[in-house]
Amino acid sequence: MELNNKLFYQISLLHRVFRRDAQNILTNELNVTLEMLSILQILSESGAMPQQQLADLLFIEKSSMKRNIDKLVAREYVVADYGLEKNRKIITISDKGNQVRMRGKQIMLQQESSWLQHLPEEEQQSLMASISTLVKGQIDGFN
Repeated sequence: MELNNKLFYQISLLHRVFRRDAQNILTNELNVTLEMLSILQILSESGAMPQQQLADLLFIEKSSMKRNIDKLVAREYVVADYGLEKNRKIITISDKGNQVRMRGKQIMLQQESSWLQHLPEEEQQSLMASISTLVKGQIDGFN
């Protein structure tokens, strides 16, 4: 099959299968999605921020971000506060959300290790350097 010889097809396939596997584990163990886990991680690293800023950072559509935030609020993983500006929702990670984030991070590290065990360290570093080069050429401000 010709697609099997296309680099971006292989990258896409790798990404989809990894996400599917990780998603299944996160859903079964923590009742969160990869997007939700990413939201919790950004909030943990950067502190409280507007919902729209989170959407922009994660390249998530506004409607999808709203659904994710609503679910995270319902599970008490984040707090949404309108503060003085009624049109701007500020999102903060809760202690419960931080516990879920830490467990989710462990799960993701285990998944990555499981997948990467098939590549020697030198090949992993080479692959990372190549991908970083491609991304830097396409995304302004990517480090």
